[in-house]
Amino acid sequence: MNLTMYSLFTEAVMEAGFSGASKKALSLGFSSAEFLINAIEPPAKPLFSSVEDAKEAGRIFKQQGLSLACYSVFANLYKSPWTVEELQRHVEYAAAIGSPYLHHTSLPWFESPHNLPDYDEAIEIAIDAAEEVAKHAAKFGVTCIYEDQGFFINGIEGYRTFYSEMKRRCSNVAVCGDAGNSLFADLPGAEFFEEFSDDIVHVHIKDYFRKESPTCPGDGWFETRSGAWLHDAPIGEGIADIDACMAILKKSGYRGAVAIETEYIEGAVRYMKKYDF
Repeated sequence: MNLTMYSLFTEAVMEAGFSGASKKALSLGFSSAEFLINAIEPPAKPLFSSVEDAKEAGRIFKQQGLSLACYSVFANLYKSPWTVEELQRHVEYAAAIGSPYLHHTSLPWFESPHNLPDYDEAIEIAIDAAEEVAKHAAKFGVTCIYEDQGFFINGIEGYRTFYSEMKRRCSNVAVCGDAGNSLFADLPGAEFFEEFSDDIVHVHIKDYFRKESPTCPGDGWFETRSGAWLHDAPIGEGIADIDACMAILKKSGYRGAVAIETEYIEGAVRYMKKYDF
């Protein structure tokens, strides 16, 4: 299996440089890596200052024997022309570093499902903005991929509304399957994987604990659509149906990367090594 270091990889680069981060990823049992850039609250020191920087990073990764499975950006496309320009810039970095995919969020609200903008308006704005990004990505041979995430672009119908229109408008789009995100829409991850398995080209694996509570149980808990609460869990210890998701991928002939999205990295690598595709 092509296991991807996703969580903590960007932090490792900031601490140890591209070469040091590559060595760390390989030592932990990963064969590829994935950046996560925050375009909502950009870091004081950008990861790249130019396309040439990204090309140099790609050369270092290749020398070390580490591939770039994906380039992810946490972004909010709601009424933010600046974000579109920022994502288009990251498209060029992704291409320069050798990533086949740019994954970005679109409407990533977590605070509460009850205090959000109008659904139809927000979806329309997000689709128009994502189209601009995807059409720019096509010029560089990069595919834009989208996960089920947040309260709007989640669940079967919520995701299909966004993705089917993106697929109609752009040829260079695909699905990033996430084993945990659909839980915010109170949907088992396997149901999402089953529905969109033909279009999944990259996968994020995470897990959550769940609590039923009328109020937030504490720090790190996020509300689901139905009013339950989720908290990050070590992979294999929460309620995410990871085994079922992996079985669906294997049946579909999936041969893409599987990215670990948890800070409990070593246990996650051991857990995921049991899968044989």
